Amino acid sequence: MPKKSILVHPSCGFCKATEKILAEKIASGEIGVIDAATKEGYTIAKNLGIKGVPDCVEEQDDGTYKVCNLEDLLPSYIPAPIHEPAVVAPVEVKVEPSPEPAPVYEEAPPA
Repeated sequence: MPKKSILVHPSCGFCKATEKILAEKIASGEIGVIDAATKEGYTIAKNLGIKGVPDCVEEQDDGTYKVCNLEDLLPSYIPAPIHEPAVVAPVEVKVEPSPEPAPVYEEAPPA
């Protein structure tokens, strides 16, 4: 049976968020994780023309991969994290004009 995996990269913030959202399915083995920074992950991404992560790939019975729809793996509703409202204090900014205007050169400035 074909197995779907998410293709991720360690430096990708969206990948980390996707892994967090899919943590239960990953832990159960329903969805795999392939690191695009590895030789295997890079080869899969290159062969399928994947230019960005996270993305979804599906391993076929013959060992090859095809691109699948990442949105199919995600829940239809992703709850937003609960935050306390930010308190922003007013800040006064004073901008003073410069004492003399910057020079305007019609040719390159002198070296």
